[in-house]
Amino acid sequence: MVGLLFGLMILFILLGMDIAIAMGAAVLAFLVFSGPGGVSAPLLVIPQKMMNGLDSFPLLAVPLFLTAGQLMNRGGVTERLVRFATALVGRLPAGLAYVSVLTNLIMSGLTGSAVADAASTGSILIPAMERGKYSPRFAAAIIAAAAAIGPVFPPSILLVLVGASFSISIGRLFLGGVIPGVLMAVALATAISLVTARSDLPRAAAATSWGEIAASARDALLALVMPILIIGGILLGVVTPSEAGVLGVAYGLVLTMAIYGTLGVGDLAIVAKDAAVMTAAVMVTVATASIVGWITTVSQVGPTVSRALLGSHANPFMVRLLINLILLMAGFFLEPVPLVYLLLPVLLPIAKAISMDLIHLSIIFALNCSLGMIHPPIGLNILVVSTISRASIWEVTKAILPFFLALLVLLLIVTEVPQLVTWLPNLVMRE
Repeated sequence: MVGLLFGLMILFILLGMDIAIAMGAAVLAFLVFSGPGGVSAPLLVIPQKMMNGLDSFPLLAVPLFLTAGQLMNRGGVTERLVRFATALVGRLPAGLAYVSVLTNLIMSGLTGSAVADAASTGSILIPAMERGKYSPRFAAAIIAAAAAIGPVFPPSILLVLVGASFSISIGRLFLGGVIPGVLMAVALATAISLVTARSDLPRAAAATSWGEIAASARDALLALVMPILIIGGILLGVVTPSEAGVLGVAYGLVLTMAIYGTLGVGDLAIVAKDAAVMTAAVMVTVATASIVGWITTVSQVGPTVSRALLGSHANPFMVRLLINLILLMAGFFLEPVPLVYLLLPVLLPIAKAISMDLIHLSIIFALNCSLGMIHPPIGLNILVVSTISRASIWEVTKAILPFFLALLVLLLIVTEVPQLVTWLPNLVMRE
């Protein structure tokens, strides 16, 4: 009967409903007509499970990190980071493409949100690339793919949700995402070099002196301190993830209002409104996804899928491959947040059965979510950049294919070389 729930959910999504509303409507229909295990359940369970899903202290980090990211975005930090990245890699052929990747890698350490990164860097770099002979669809594809680093590189909001929901160390998750996040940037840079090898795309800047690099680094230095402050505080045990979010907001206020002077008191209302809207969207999705997660747990979906995948002679390589396939297919229909509550409860016992490190599984999950953000129909990053560039979604989707393939190859490598994820957490946080 759980198939009815997921069938209704996919139907409602295809009809154009918001993800959260589609899940809520599917749950309502499911409980009215069947209920977990075929037994009807009182509708009072819906608000109860929604509140239970939100009743988690670590989830306070989500609105705080979103607020800190909004402060950085509206406070002119993006422009400083673009200048810094341009000084470092702008003199390469097709320099703005590399600038886009490097800027998004740095921005992912400030906002924790791929959509926020795509919007902030895209609004600056897509027009700049269009002026520099890049086609709108190619410029948009580069930004969308580069912003996909956000769910993996710390401090990732997605990893906060994973850690808070399944009692996994958020500090270890953040460290586990460092090397894969950097490798995502390397993979995208490699794809750019191959795609633009025979093009005449210009450099973003003339040969830059060490003095100019140092000047741009000084200008961006205080912004670069923020992720170090947040992650360092968590790893040293000085602050919890939620307290680190408070630290990030306080630092963002001081940096943008007192030091840079780019935000005024009147701007705070806009920052608060934008952060509140983004937080509401995330939390409503978390709440409704929690009900679906409860139903799948009560209906024993996890053990059923585990038995089907593991069998009597399970090959760990094939199981890991199937996990990736399930996540990639799910990314066609669902956003990252509901996937946390729908699929991870099913995949965690499977990972334990094949002795797969949970940090490793979580980063693989985040990588798959990143790929889901750059292919339709959900493809949130593609939706954002197509609006900025005025290129159609399908034009951007075709242009993004080389970058999608580069990240897909990296996903397979990270899946089969768990040390790329686990080495740094085991080195820094020995348990």
